[in-house]
Amino acid sequence: MTMDQLRYFYEVAKCLSFSTAARNLYISQPNLTKYIANLEKELGLKLFDRSTHHCALTEEGEAFLRSTEYLFYQLNSRVENTKLRARNPFSVVTIGLARSELPPRAFLRHLNGKNKGSTRRYLLQEESYLRLIERLREHQLDLIVTTDRNVRAMKELDYLTLRPFEMLLAVHNANPLCASQRLLPGDCGDEMVFICVPEGKLTPFDRMEEIYWKTGVRMNLSVVDSPADVLSNAQVGAGVGIVPDTMDLTGYRDLSFYRFEPWQGTEQVLAWRREEKRPEVLELIEEVRAMAPFVQPSEVPIPGEPGKP
Repeated sequence: MTMDQLRYFYEVAKCLSFSTAARNLYISQPNLTKYIANLEKELGLKLFDRSTHHCALTEEGEAFLRSTEYLFYQLNSRVENTKLRARNPFSVVTIGLARSELPPRAFLRHLNGKNKGSTRRYLLQEESYLRLIERLREHQLDLIVTTDRNVRAMKELDYLTLRPFEMLLAVHNANPLCASQRLLPGDCGDEMVFICVPEGKLTPFDRMEEIYWKTGVRMNLSVVDSPADVLSNAQVGAGVGIVPDTMDLTGYRDLSFYRFEPWQGTEQVLAWRREEKRPEVLELIEEVRAMAPFVQPSEVPIPGEPGKP
C-alpha cells in the first residue's frame, strides 16, 4: 500500500464519486478506478459499492477508513511540514517532550532567550512517552526531554541529566491523612492508590511491588492512563495518587502533596543522537551541559518542608 493509494482512497471516500475525485486529484477516472481496484485486491477487501450513478463505502470500507484515518493524517501532516520547513527562513530545532511532563523552568527560559532576535527557532513538540525515543532515532526529532531510562542503554544516543525528579503522594485536603506532616504510600491503609503507567508500557506487577511496596505493606493499587487521571481521582476522594513532580501541579489547590523516597535513577534527561552534527543542536547541548543539573523549586506546598505549612 502506497501513500498515493491512501490519498486516492480518501478522496473517493470524501466525494463518494469517482469522477469528482478524479478531477480533484488531476488524474483520469479510469486510472483512479484502477488504483482503487489494485488497493482492494492487495487488501482482499471490497471498499466501495459502485454502479453507474452511485458510489458508497461498504462496511469493510468504513472500517478501513476508521482504522487508517489517523495514519493518513499523520503522514500528510509530516509531508506538509517538510515542505513548509524547506521554505522557512528559520533554522528549526525540534525538541520532543512527553505529554504531562514539564522540563525545568530554567531550561524553558533559556530556550525563550535563544528564540529572541535569532534566525534559529527551538520548538517544543508533545509526543507519546513511548514514541519519543523512536522518533528521535528516526530523525523526526532533534532532541528529547524524557524520564525514560531506556535512553541510557542505547549506544546510538547520548544524554545529560536535566534534573532528578521525585515521586509525590497526592491526598485530598479533607482526607484525615492530611493531619500528618510526613506520609508514605504504605501509610494509606485501605485507601485506593492510583498510579499511572505510561500509555502502552507493560510494567510487570513485581516491578510495581519493588517500586511501591518497599514498606512491606500491600496497597490497593489501581492503574490509570495518565497522571491527570491520577490527580482527578484524588480530587474526588476516590483514593490517593502517586505522580512524579515533573507535572504542573499549580492547579491542584485542593490536594496536599507528600514527597517519598523514589527508586534509583529517577532523572529527567535531555537526549540526542551521537551522530548529531548540526551546530545549532550541538550549541544548545553544550549550553545546557554548563547549566545542568537544574534545581526545580516546588510550586506547591509540601507539608513538613521548611517554610511550608
